[in-house]
Amino acid sequence: MMSSLSIFRIILMKMLILNLVRHIAGFTCSAIKSSSRNSELGSTVPKQLKTHTITRASLQMLRFRDIYSHESSRPNLKLFSTDTHQGGEKADVENFEKSVGLESVELNETLSESERLYRTEALHQQLNIVGIDAESLAVAVNKSMTTLEGNDPYFGKSAIKAYKTFVYPRPSKIDAARNQDAEVAASRTARQIDFLAKRHRSHEAEWVRHTDTDVGMVELANANEQRKLFPMIVLLDNVRSAFNVGSIFRTADASGCSMVITTGITPSPNGSGREKLSKSALFADKVVETKHFITTKDAVDYIKEEHPGFSLIGMETTDLSRCYTSITYPGRGLYTEKNRGELQWPDAGVVVVLGNEVHGVDTEILPLLDHIAEIPMFGKKNSLNIAACAPVVLYEILRQWGDLDSDESQI
Repeated sequence: MMSSLSIFRIILMKMLILNLVRHIAGFTCSAIKSSSRNSELGSTVPKQLKTHTITRASLQMLRFRDIYSHESSRPNLKLFSTDTHQGGEKADVENFEKSVGLESVELNETLSESERLYRTEALHQQLNIVGIDAESLAVAVNKSMTTLEGNDPYFGKSAIKAYKTFVYPRPSKIDAARNQDAEVAASRTARQIDFLAKRHRSHEAEWVRHTDTDVGMVELANANEQRKLFPMIVLLDNVRSAFNVGSIFRTADASGCSMVITTGITPSPNGSGREKLSKSALFADKVVETKHFITTKDAVDYIKEEHPGFSLIGMETTDLSRCYTSITYPGRGLYTEKNRGELQWPDAGVVVVLGNEVHGVDTEILPLLDHIAEIPMFGKKNSLNIAACAPVVLYEILRQWGDLDSDESQI
């Protein structure tokens, strides 16, 4: 039987908890390591209470009633609080802390000067190692924060932001910053800053062409008029990865392919997987003509009917395969697309067939092909990723046609 005093204590505890939950809005706290519990608590609270945030809702979930009804089982907790609550609410908190034996500790939302200085010195040391003038970068960071000059044209906005994020972490990242190895984190941040600064200078250099970043800003009609097209078609036979397909669209645009045909489960610009495809294609899927067929056989039939002079070249490792450089690819000539509806296809050309990443080209399709080509392998693996195979073969075709030596090429 419980004594009257014990019952009174339990009732008082409930009242204090309900009062806290009702009056302290937005109050947060963190509970850190507790001592071992009495086995009588069971699964109510873990034996090792790890750091976590306690909000108004989770305060009830911890079931303080069960914890504090056992005198010998009180965990050694610390209650971390901010100074944002009002005086009356703070008094309630203090009363609650005293009643349950919690020690109140103010939560620091910024790094101390010594901590920031240590992180700054560690970062500057790593910046100097990767070849960046740390003092010049620090000056640029200071200007971006204190003047109207904006971000430094040499380092760029992203590099300066990475520096500030490391030296002045957000309040929510303070604990992580304190717990991490500052030198390791500084090394990683220095390499990131180096990359971001180089990327910025590369984009700013007028003599370096970065058409990938500008395609989305140009009207697609104008982009199509600027494309140089060759009688080449890429046929993707049940390719699984949308990222591979997007990469092949980029290759098709860069090499002047007239069309990319997708079949079966292959992601397409107008079908499933288009978001991932577009991300890796970088707008190339918007300018390269494309068609989708339910089966690869339907696609082959379409090609034989619409482009009877085109040769179908399958990329596959078989006993009948020949090295891709030993095949003579029919068709030649450059033509510029000015009106997609009036495009005149040459009589001869090449269709490059690429199969599934695991199973390759469908065995029912292989007999329908004119040639089966392979890229020599000298390692333990028997194949390359199809996104890597496509440019190898397409540019070999252009090399045989003599178009890589053209003055009109951007290579």
